[in-house]
Amino acid sequence: MESIINELHSIGAIKFGEFVLKSGLVSPIYFDLRGVISYPKLMNQLVEQVWCKKEEAKFDYICGVPYTALPLASVLSVQHNVPMLLKRKEAKDYGTRKMVEGIFQPGNKCLVVEDVITSGNSVLETVKLLRDLGLEVEDVILVLDREQGGIDNLLNHGVRPHVLTSASEVLNVLNKAGKISDDVVRRTLDFLHKNPEPIPPPAVMEHSRRFMPFSKRVNHCVNPVAKKLLEIIEEKKTNLCVSADVTTTKELLELAEKVGPEICVLKTHMDIIKDFSGETACMLVGLAMKHNFLLLEDRKFADIGNTVKMQYTSGKFFISSWADLVTVHTISGPGVLQALKEAAFDANKPRGCVIIGELSSAGNLITADYSSASMVLAAEHFDFVSGFVSQNSLSSRPGLIHFTPGVSLGCNGDNLGQQYSDPDHVVTQRGSDVIIVGRGIIMDANPGEAARKYKEAAWAAYEKRLLAAVPNK
Repeated sequence: MESIINELHSIGAIKFGEFVLKSGLVSPIYFDLRGVISYPKLMNQLVEQVWCKKEEAKFDYICGVPYTALPLASVLSVQHNVPMLLKRKEAKDYGTRKMVEGIFQPGNKCLVVEDVITSGNSVLETVKLLRDLGLEVEDVILVLDREQGGIDNLLNHGVRPHVLTSASEVLNVLNKAGKISDDVVRRTLDFLHKNPEPIPPPAVMEHSRRFMPFSKRVNHCVNPVAKKLLEIIEEKKTNLCVSADVTTTKELLELAEKVGPEICVLKTHMDIIKDFSGETACMLVGLAMKHNFLLLEDRKFADIGNTVKMQYTSGKFFISSWADLVTVHTISGPGVLQALKEAAFDANKPRGCVIIGELSSAGNLITADYSSASMVLAAEHFDFVSGFVSQNSLSSRPGLIHFTPGVSLGCNGDNLGQQYSDPDHVVTQRGSDVIIVGRGIIMDANPGEAARKYKEAAWAAYEKRLLAAVPNK
């Protein structure tokens, strides 16, 4: 980096004097890398250093923080054949009005590139936007760290920084080359260390859902059922949901009794219970209270609002009277969420819904645009939406819980299109919070013991995910 630092100084990208910063402070040093675009050879050298710094970071896309890092990201994309995403500083008031341009799939990983970091505010704004669109952002490459608190800020938000050089190294290199005096070095370091940039408040920079412990995420929940579920998860140390795909009341209640101590949620399909009655629901609620788990009726509501409201509150199953959570398709628009929310309010019971954001079956027709639109609806009904059923991370909001079906410890799929993944991959790589397991448990000769194994595997994966947020020293 020494030759690059000296070249940056020679073209005026590193300046010494008196410079008024955005904060109003007068700094003795200023970094302005915008002019590098006029020096192709230097730009190419800088890009190669950035590429080497990616180390073990895994990513599908590159996104530069606007504006100075955009040329860096562009050259990286072309030279190394990595798709690029372009983040705008502000949306246009015409056309698509997108904040991020490019083609991407929710759940894929994006590497962020920035030129200079001071507080980390600009980087985190970009990270938050990308995460809210369903992308996973874990790593950022920084050309230069001003050493004013930005690195710690990134780490606190679950982002791993990879730094090419620092203000201290720049000063040492230029001093060694005889370009600045010892006094300039001393005064500059003194200023940088005594004037850390203020950290953006939590309201501006939301913590990453994936790297925040369940115990801390409780305070970010708006929906009361989501809050209760996170409390149960933390208390029982289980992020396992069992799918009770049985067909009689006897089988349902026996299964709930056996797996109850190991789970946080029991997912039901009451329309396949041949002998369902009000007593079935009452006895199941009793077991849920006994073993401290929630009931999720996998109804997949998808009709117009008025019909959904009646399906939820009346009929044979009277779902609103016993189910803490229900699943919902947003294909019919916001009316389905509004109807369920109004019905729950009228019943005066804490209730929530889980939006079907993605499916685990091969060949399903849910698209990335559909998943993104569902996320927008979730944000508009945050008081009733508890989370998503998904295969990937769809939101960075800590108050939204991600449930992932199609999980197995030893099976890849079936002949009807179901696809399976193991608990570790689903939780650590895809960012799931709660795994949903059906046949792997209910078809076992000992469902209770099988549930315990899945519970331990899922919880170990969750703890592994938290550790991944801590960078190697």
